[in-house]
Amino acid sequence: MKPSLSVLTRFSIIVAIVAAGFAAMAQDNRIVIHVIDGRNGKPVSNEHILIFQGASADDIRELKNHLDLQTDANGMAFLPTDAMPQIQVWPDWHKVCQSSSSKSIFSLEEIKRNGVATPNTCGSIARKLAPNHFYVFTRPLNFWEKMRL
Repeated sequence: MKPSLSVLTRFSIIVAIVAAGFAAMAQDNRIVIHVIDGRNGKPVSNEHILIFQGASADDIRELKNHLDLQTDANGMAFLPTDAMPQIQVWPDWHKVCQSSSSKSIFSLEEIKRNGVATPNTCGSIARKLAPNHFYVFTRPLNFWEKMRL
């Protein structure tokens, strides 16, 4: 005996709802990278960012693995869920607002658990930390910095 079309339709709807729920949970696990101008708090939109990643800080220093991401209109980029445990973020044509680049390697586990913000030596702007959110404070390169590139 064939099931009625309405039973198949109801089953399909239930499967679609469950699949959407799993997809939403997977998206909630994504790490959101916020690139922010540390001087004024405005998002750095439509900017290419280079993510160096690795199993250790040495992997990152050796530039073994990288990802190319792009911020959206709100200055956000989404790190793939299969990223390696340590990351370092470098936005194009911007300088990260911190005293030393060697301090710029961050743990994905810490970002997932508590959220992380890079130091902001460019101004007094801060962000409230939230799990799965990584705030990177930057400023545009000045003329002399651009000339050195």
